[in-house]
Amino acid sequence: MEEINSLQDGVEANEAQSEEALLKYNINHLVSANKLKTYVRIELFDKETEISPEEILNYLAEQGIVYGIREDEIRSYCQNKEYSKELTAACGKEPVNGKDAELVYDFDVSKECRFTEKEDGSIDFHNLNNVINVNKDDVLCHIIPVQDGEDGIDVYGEAIAYKKGNTVSFNNGNNTYVSDDGLKLLASSDGSAEISNDKVYVESVYKVENVDNETGNIDFVGNVVINGDVKAGFSVSSKGDIKIRGMVEGAHIKAEGEVVIGKGMNGMGKGTIYAKGNITSKYIENATIVTDKCIYAEALINSDVTAKESIMLRGSSAAIIGGTSQAENMIYAKTIGSKTNAETNIIINLTRYMEEQKLYAAKEKNQ
Repeated sequence: MEEINSLQDGVEANEAQSEEALLKYNINHLVSANKLKTYVRIELFDKETEISPEEILNYLAEQGIVYGIREDEIRSYCQNKEYSKELTAACGKEPVNGKDAELVYDFDVSKECRFTEKEDGSIDFHNLNNVINVNKDDVLCHIIPVQDGEDGIDVYGEAIAYKKGNTVSFNNGNNTYVSDDGLKLLASSDGSAEISNDKVYVESVYKVENVDNETGNIDFVGNVVINGDVKAGFSVSSKGDIKIRGMVEGAHIKAEGEVVIGKGMNGMGKGTIYAKGNITSKYIENATIVTDKCIYAEALINSDVTAKESIMLRGSSAAIIGGTSQAENMIYAKTIGSKTNAETNIIINLTRYMEEQKLYAAKEKNQ
């Protein structure tokens, strides 16, 4: 009985002390809306009262506030008796949101002219670098994937889910394909990389109205179609065919395939055409022409023309006037030379024929 009475006396003493403490001060708190901060406020009824850190820590525990307790700040707060101030007693851990996926272009999409400078510092308007050549399987753009974030923890010890990043996708057009991992957009053919209304595609045929100061020189990995003219001083180079519906002035044309000129060429003494395929032009005047195949025209005037196969003049005039025309198989024309013009040279190059004859003779001799 004495022990029970002793315990009861102890409980009553503690309750009395708590009541006495409540009379001397009052603790309350405020938790921010996102539950990441806890603010403690103390109201003193007795200015001589001192509050220990443990009293504040116990209070927080009673309120279920268990994470991010700023114990050092609480002890400093009590030691310096800063009871009139609001105490930030606990801080949670903010979530780190995921990073949005990013679409990165691997070619210049600015559409700005990329000028080059000459040695004297002036701008070279012939080389504007407007054509963005790509080869089959080149990467046109790629995706940097969504990056994961990290969950936060509120002052009650509960997890705060992070916000996931947004995904992106390719807006792809003709002559493109997406890699197996879905992160790369690639060219399915050679051509020019283009973007229109955020859609990426590859143009296998490069088309322009004219080749002049607006376009600059053209160097393209596919076929080129020019609806107008090629002005003097400019060049057109293609890994495929070149088709020009207008005329060519003193310009330079080079093709891995065929060259077709609708209205003819006046090379002005400096224009050139080099092709591995056939060259077809209404007329060719004052130019240098070389092909691995045949040349077809209505007239050749004061030009140096070389064909590894044949030179064929068609049409009403079908004339070769002035210059030098050289072929290995045949030169056909209705008219060769003119009384009023300088001499006209016609050359049939028999080198390949003679080599073939030697091989044939050697074969016959060995039989």
